[in-house]
Amino acid sequence: MKNFSALMESYNSAGLIKKGRMDDPGYRKALAEANNLINGVVNGKMPSHLLSEAMGTSDFPILLGDNLSSRLLGAYNEAPSTYQKWCYINRNVRDFRTQYLKYLNTGNLLEKVKEGQKGPEIPVPEEGRYYYAVETYEETMKFSWEMLVNDDLNAFQTLPAQLGQDAKNTVEKFATSLLVDAAGPHASFFKSESGQVNLITNKLNADGLRAGVKAFRAIRKPDGSPMNTTPAILAVAPALEETAKDLLGASNLMFANLNTANNKQVGFTLQNSNRFQGLQLVVLDWLPNIVTKDGPDDESWFLLGDPNQGRGAFEIGFLRGIGDQPLVLKKKADAEVMGGVEAAIGDFDSRSFEYKVTHVFGGCQKDWRFAVASNGSGS
Repeated sequence: MKNFSALMESYNSAGLIKKGRMDDPGYRKALAEANNLINGVVNGKMPSHLLSEAMGTSDFPILLGDNLSSRLLGAYNEAPSTYQKWCYINRNVRDFRTQYLKYLNTGNLLEKVKEGQKGPEIPVPEEGRYYYAVETYEETMKFSWEMLVNDDLNAFQTLPAQLGQDAKNTVEKFATSLLVDAAGPHASFFKSESGQVNLITNKLNADGLRAGVKAFRAIRKPDGSPMNTTPAILAVAPALEETAKDLLGASNLMFANLNTANNKQVGFTLQNSNRFQGLQLVVLDWLPNIVTKDGPDDESWFLLGDPNQGRGAFEIGFLRGIGDQPLVLKKKADAEVMGGVEAAIGDFDSRSFEYKVTHVFGGCQKDWRFAVASNGSGS
């Protein structure tokens, strides 16, 4: 767990603390004390009855909510994910309506001109369009008044971290679904036909990687000019993780020799170098949950371009003003204790404190020219 200052700075910079609240030194001090109390009780360093006593005050549930939110945000930031490595990240989606975007072909060549002559004006052609809309994803956690007073500390430890992990996993699975569907690599995006060849069938081995790189480098722009890109990422199903590590980590590679007349293997060539060591390995943990055809035995793999060099093959977008952090919302408590007693018991009907994590994002397949897939069905 990060220290209090780091948590509050990240929390405040994300815009999740009510404006002006963090400017109040008294509030910052109270929040620091509440943070120390909760962490101390959870970690067994302070007696649990202190937490029960704190729940009898009217302001502690507010501080508790901010503590839970900071825990959730910390867990989200620390949760492992891969989509940022192979998807272009757009943090500037303006609203919830479908965003219609386009990419342009900038591959024109300069033309030689004579002295005093003006070069030809070449209009920038529109090369392609893509579109998507961001949508809202939510999950709720609820703490009863009795749970908090009775020191159910397991909830403090597990629920915020679990919700943070859930939010990150939701984006990760969504991004993976841009690569594959139930049958394997998306047939609408990965094809092997005239005008588009970015689907092969090779298994993941030295020869397969060589075939994949060859297919990637053979891709051309619509006007036939070269893309001038190379694959940067090797993304694999979990079943291929160890195979991929062995391939990328090997000092030498063995390639099959083929008889060009009948395409049959006639021996091997040992290469005392590894041209593929520059590829970054990504393991698509959610792929078996999406590809139901083979499930955990699926052997799909992908060569992908760097999403920050050129256009990239995929894009994930987040709503402007929120960015790639989830929001944490608290339901306003409506129970008021009569008789002048200062105590907070949460919701009038259920005596509970309810928090909601909300994540807003979307994405789409962008340009097939920056991706090659193999379904692993061949040799």
